[in-house]
Amino acid sequence: MSIKVVNLATGKEQFYSEEVGPDRAVIAAYEQSKGNWNTWTYPEPSDHPQFVRGYISVACGDFAAYIEGFYTYSDGAFCKEVVS
Repeated sequence: MSIKVVNLATGKEQFYSEEVGPDRAVIAAYEQSKGNWNTWTYPEPSDHPQFVRGYISVACGDFAAYIEGFYTYSDGAFCKEVVS
């Protein structure tokens, strides 16, 4: 499974490895949109001035992703994954 990052300004979707996690995925999308492909230079989420964490999603600039455990239906509605 992968993490879907959406550019909220354009609607374009990008996919990142689940191992990266949603926090780092939105930071990578943001930094790469600015031309920075040096992943080792990306700041930690808590240090990135554009990073924001909400209840169900994270964002960095115009890029957003759902937090692990949340997913969307095809109609855009969301629900929390139930694990038994």
